[in-house]
Amino acid sequence: MSSTQYLRNNHGHQLARIDTDSNGNQRIYNNHGHYLGEYRVNTNTTHNPHGHQIGYGNLLTTFLTSL
Repeated sequence: MSSTQYLRNNHGHQLARIDTDSNGNQRIYNNHGHYLGEYRVNTNTTHNPHGHQIGYGNLLTTFLTSL
């Protein structure tokens, strides 16, 4: 089962959304729907939109600094 989590600022405006697939992998998109990166649960790594690994663990919210 997949799910979606919406990230909002303190005024309620949507900053991003995180989609989680049935395997637990997560993809983050900005409020315009542009892909920012993904977390791969099987390797415990986070990747940028170009597929380059940026670190270990779920670092998806670090992509919010680029908004």
